[in-house]
Amino acid sequence: MHKRWLGISSFVMAGLLTVTNVGTGVTQVFAAEAATGSSLVAEVEEAAVEESSAETSVEDAADEASSEASVAEEATEESSDESAKEATDEASAETSAEPAEEENSLVFFNRWNQSAKTSGKLVFSKQYEEYCYDLGETVPVANVKALTVKVSKQDKNVAIKLYDADMTEKYANYGCDKNCEYVFNPTYDGNVRYIGVMSMASGEAEYPYGITIDEVVVDKQETEAPKNEETIVLEGDALKFTEAWEGTEVDGATLEFDKEWREYRVSLGKTLPGPDVKSVKVTFAEANKQSICIKTYGGGTELKADYGKNGSKSYTTYPNVTADVDAIAIMAMNEQTYPFSVTVEKIEVVVDTTPAEDRPQAGVEYDIVDLRKPVAELMGDDFIIGTAASYDEFGDPLDMELVYKHFNGVTLGNELKPDSMLRKDAEIVDYELNGEMVPFPVLDFSRPEDRLDRFVKWNEEHPEKKIQVRGHVLVWHSQTPSFFFHEDYDTSKPYVTPDVMNKRLEIYIREVAKHFTAEDSKYKDLFYGWDVVNEAVSDGTGTYRNASERSEWWGVYGSQEFITNAFVYANRYMPADIALFYNDYNETVSSKMGGICQLLRDVKATPGARIDGMGMQAHYQIASNNPSMEQFKTAAKAYAAIVDQVQVTELDFKGATSAKDDRLAERYKAVYDTIRRLREDGVNFTGMTIWGVTDKHSWLQSSNNNGGGADGSARQYPLLFDDYYKAKDCFWAIANAGELEPEVKSITLVQNVNNDFSAGNVYEFVAGKFIPMWSENGIDVKVVIKDTTTGQDDFFTVYADDGTGIKSVVVKREEATENENGYEAVVNVPVDFEALTANKVKFDIVVNDGDFLAVFNDTTFKHAQSSKFFAETVIKPLAVVKKGTPVIDGEFDDEAWKTADELPVAIKVGAKASASAKILWDDEYLYVLADVKDSVLNKASSDAWEQDSVEIFVDENNNKTSTYEADDKQYRINFENTHSFNGTKCVEENIKSEVVVTEDGYKIEAALKWTDIAPVEGAKVGLDIQVNDADNSGKRVGTLNWADKTGNGWSSTEVFGTILLADGSDVPTPEVPTPETPEEPEGTLVTKYGKTYVVTANGEKLTGLQKVDGNMYYCKADGKVSKNALFTFEGAVYCAGADGVLARNVKLEKYHNEYFFGDDCKAKTGFVTYDGQDYFCKDNGRVAKDYMITVGDKKYYAKKDGTLAKNEQIVKLFRRYTFDENGVLIKTEKGIF
Repeated sequence: MHKRWLGISSFVMAGLLTVTNVGTGVTQVFAAEAATGSSLVAEVEEAAVEESSAETSVEDAADEASSEASVAEEATEESSDESAKEATDEASAETSAEPAEEENSLVFFNRWNQSAKTSGKLVFSKQYEEYCYDLGETVPVANVKALTVKVSKQDKNVAIKLYDADMTEKYANYGCDKNCEYVFNPTYDGNVRYIGVMSMASGEAEYPYGITIDEVVVDKQETEAPKNEETIVLEGDALKFTEAWEGTEVDGATLEFDKEWREYRVSLGKTLPGPDVKSVKVTFAEANKQSICIKTYGGGTELKADYGKNGSKSYTTYPNVTADVDAIAIMAMNEQTYPFSVTVEKIEVVVDTTPAEDRPQAGVEYDIVDLRKPVAELMGDDFIIGTAASYDEFGDPLDMELVYKHFNGVTLGNELKPDSMLRKDAEIVDYELNGEMVPFPVLDFSRPEDRLDRFVKWNEEHPEKKIQVRGHVLVWHSQTPSFFFHEDYDTSKPYVTPDVMNKRLEIYIREVAKHFTAEDSKYKDLFYGWDVVNEAVSDGTGTYRNASERSEWWGVYGSQEFITNAFVYANRYMPADIALFYNDYNETVSSKMGGICQLLRDVKATPGARIDGMGMQAHYQIASNNPSMEQFKTAAKAYAAIVDQVQVTELDFKGATSAKDDRLAERYKAVYDTIRRLREDGVNFTGMTIWGVTDKHSWLQSSNNNGGGADGSARQYPLLFDDYYKAKDCFWAIANAGELEPEVKSITLVQNVNNDFSAGNVYEFVAGKFIPMWSENGIDVKVVIKDTTTGQDDFFTVYADDGTGIKSVVVKREEATENENGYEAVVNVPVDFEALTANKVKFDIVVNDGDFLAVFNDTTFKHAQSSKFFAETVIKPLAVVKKGTPVIDGEFDDEAWKTADELPVAIKVGAKASASAKILWDDEYLYVLADVKDSVLNKASSDAWEQDSVEIFVDENNNKTSTYEADDKQYRINFENTHSFNGTKCVEENIKSEVVVTEDGYKIEAALKWTDIAPVEGAKVGLDIQVNDADNSGKRVGTLNWADKTGNGWSSTEVFGTILLADGSDVPTPEVPTPETPEEPEGTLVTKYGKTYVVTANGEKLTGLQKVDGNMYYCKADGKVSKNALFTFEGAVYCAGADGVLARNVKLEKYHNEYFFGDDCKAKTGFVTYDGQDYFCKDNGRVAKDYMITVGDKKYYAKKDGTLAKNEQIVKLFRRYTFDENGVLIKTEKGIF
């Protein structure tokens, strides 16, 4: 077990991976006798960043980064301040001054100043200084069996990191302190190119220190090339494009687009069976800024189209079609600037060549249970278990067989959206409305009719197994033709007035309702509900989506009038038994949830409107906390409090690694079980629709910017059935759901500083409450049990599982401290530190009160066998923040800032920037100074969070809730000092800020007004700092955070760290003592920022055992006085009290063990007499209890209270022991006594 305290740095929050050695292979050594790694190329074209894309394959990304050495630009983006550079230069100078014979030939460069080079003898001058080594080649992770960093002469702890070819941090171990060698077995996707070594020791007194890297060994294994696979590559002269409609041939591979829908096709030169085409990758000479569509054709028929491709150099699409394929096309999208051009470098088509006899047999499993049956048994016949079907599904007969077999509800993916029926070339005729004739396009119902007729026929033939349809959707900002909003239906003319638009909207809803739901319609019994309005709430503001967010509805109205009117018209023309819904994504995000709730209330308050339900789209991530089921429940309950019913309407999960990913089944079951629990709690949850049938046809296989979206960069496995129409484990997770299992809760562990449990989160359960925290020793938890009746069998057990096995600590009532309502104790459970910092430790508490058992999480009470139902843990940092009042003027030179501690904003998710922050406070404001190093600043995106910006999250009451409360705020400040907000009181009047763009980034200085608390010294406040990093295309490529690893800070304060408000006074200068004798003067106690030191007259911090005013103290290596801690120094055990004074001549209980401390403050060992009673203390100082003691050839027994047995008999395990007057064992008897 490795335990290491990393202080309050957020670096401990970085994900640490469990690694496993696999396979055999080839070893490549980078060592003193080997060739050195290539140095970085200093000059890189700016296009290198633009060419990096989420949709570039691992191989291409590796090749491009290797050839272009794009890391040099990364260094510019993350270059540090001048002081860091000076420190680096000094360190480099010291290194270069070493005798030549002491050098090795490994060449490292400074992470922030790549011109500063050094050998493998690294010298660090301050915390978080980092040097990197270039392997000289880009190695795919799949080919890395092991990577070994061999070191010697290591003084203190370092972090060792792995970077890919783009210099993106992919893995980090922050606890490397073994002074030997470190072996890494990377398992992430991608490649490894650079090795980083970073200093971790805190405190100026720790520096300088060094480490010598002797060699870096990459043990490579060759991965098998994909079997039964070939790639057809079209490049150079093979790229012969033809304009699709005019038939003209293109000279070369540069395609000119002069208008929307212009399309060019290229023949593959052969015809391929559609199912064999695994992927199509199109690579351009440079990233395209305008939007295009990539199509797959067969025999002149369009088979698949992937729309909205822009901002990257290459795109991969997964056709998943059944018809033969013989051509690829590139088409310009509409409503953008023309002309523009793209140059195609190559097209790669990956073809499956697996022999037919070796392929999985495609086909529907007709012999398995119909999913609708077990769902109906648990939820009732009226519960909708649905799916979505559109072009691909209706074109695949086996997909439709799955629909008919397993589901009782279907949502048409596109065919009932406005653009399916509102055709640009439609005839305009006069429609009567309230006595007035209104020009309106004739609606084209042919597409939806083609789909709906199938279900009408099915229901007629299978009345016992009917399928109902959800209408989707009447009003949406997307997929509503732009001409619909303009005068004379002509986009070159202005928008119509709101009055005219109301008439158009009413006629549209009336005609759709009449055609599909009227008494004389053949579809009248088909629909169970209709999405009236879709996605009308902004992700950024949490209010209504406006014209700047691509809503032409808002562009016409300038208000939410169209939303409420839509529900009025739908109620007017739809039958009462068809439920009317509002539908939206990101519905669990607290800020957006508030906006959705307001929309629901606004509609309900509108005369003539009817709204029956809320549709939670549920486009979720595979990660268990994105969203958590607690967030899901909170949102569902909030909606159910306003409308009559709630449904999940578009469920899928992005991020599964394969069709057999266990997490997928866990997530599906978690949602299903949570819906069941909500129903038990009284929420009218009436349906769960999966957004698609088979993985290959999922919308997540291609780019889509609406409703959650995916980037199309990786194969997705989000649905219940695989590509061969077979039920996956996630299908069976629903079909075999059975009885509800215990719900796995999540608890947050705040860093334990000075055993102050008031800083931790309180978790209550039926038997009491507990406060869990984390420290260098593992999990510290204060447990308070409610039990006013004392019993012999009163005790509690704390369980933890760190992946190495279940650990437990039992505390009996007699060992605890009695209180007014029961008893309490503080428990420490040692756990693996890497597992703890990776949030992989699970936790639970069981209380025994006689025959009564109580538990926090696992109600199966199988704690000894499994931790499956233990609570999950998430650790958070704690930082002490000084009091001070800077001037917000963009000068950054206030004395207060100079004395403020720096927080590393270093939890990196894809970002190329780097950042740090300082925090101060006073009675009116919380102050933040953020220094961002980023060479590319961009605010082109209309979404504020996509722009280069700093976000400051504040939870004033530190409640750490799953959703935002009134005191919670999310301030966002971009590099041009533009503000955006999230939170009830997060408004312009509560923020003052200045921003200065620097040579290497920008700095932000801000004051945030306190709104809900009167800040005082000792108060705890929830906080996080996030940096959004955009690239040249305007896309956010990543984030940096101080505390949060989930990216959920905008929705939940649970993910924030904690700051402790402290006094801001400087450390007083000690007076020079005037001793009466020539003896060495004692040190003086000095407190600074909540930490106590023993300093000499000249301000030197003392370490070790120190005597001050007759009391003994222990000062750690950094000079801080140890407080409220049990520790070992030079082989002896000591105990420091809350004030730091070492225990002397006293009996103490600490961590449920008793100790006797002598006049020298050391814990006594051996036999001890205290208050007339004899005890025995073990070598670690602990008083032996219920313990047989052997000293020489004699045996003694310490009873449960620790006293030695004398002149008495003790019965244990069918033996009776007799002890004499000196406590010596004199007789042992076997039998039943």
